[in-house]
Amino acid sequence: MNASGREIEAKFLLPHLADIRARLLSAGGRLVSARFLEVNLRFDDELGRFGAAGRVLRLRRDRSAFLTYKAPGPTPDERTEIEIEIEDPEAGRRFLEAMGFRVVAAYEKYREVFSVGAVQVMLDELPFGHFVEIEGDSVGAIQVAAERLGLAWEDRLSATYLDIFEAVRTRIGLAERQATFAVFERRPALPFADLESLARQARHQGAPA
Repeated sequence: MNASGREIEAKFLLPHLADIRARLLSAGGRLVSARFLEVNLRFDDELGRFGAAGRVLRLRRDRSAFLTYKAPGPTPDERTEIEIEIEDPEAGRRFLEAMGFRVVAAYEKYREVFSVGAVQVMLDELPFGHFVEIEGDSVGAIQVAAERLGLAWEDRLSATYLDIFEAVRTRIGLAERQATFAVFERRPALPFADLESLARQARHQGAPA
């Protein structure tokens, strides 16, 4: 998120992260945060009005904890984002539940964060695939960075992680609505071509992830 309260980013699906990590280092990328686990809980009201309006209310826990609100921005690559750090994630959850919100989805990811030029590059390992997110102060800066790293701009994804998970869940007949590593532990990975097809076809069902 930049100082204006906007999130501007592009997301790409890759078969693995080794090559992009090497390209980042060759391009002068600096490691900002070593690999860490991130746990995300998505909340909505009883009628699902946040998701229906393309908004998100999320509790994220990694080495710290954050409450995040997101809403659609003026373009598909931009979103409004308000994020505050909290000391106690369990207290944050109780607060949201007391306000009438409930957990509607959960997902985990391992993330590494690099800084290169004017952007930050996140390498994300989710239970069902590997992704790169590039975030910066403008779409132009993100596009330049993507091309510098060998990522075709037209290959960026509009679907969120939860959109893609829902497509994967439907394909493999998964009953659980939690994209956690434990849930996927004993399930064979989808071939990359199948995952890529699902990610491109996944419809944007709700709020940004």
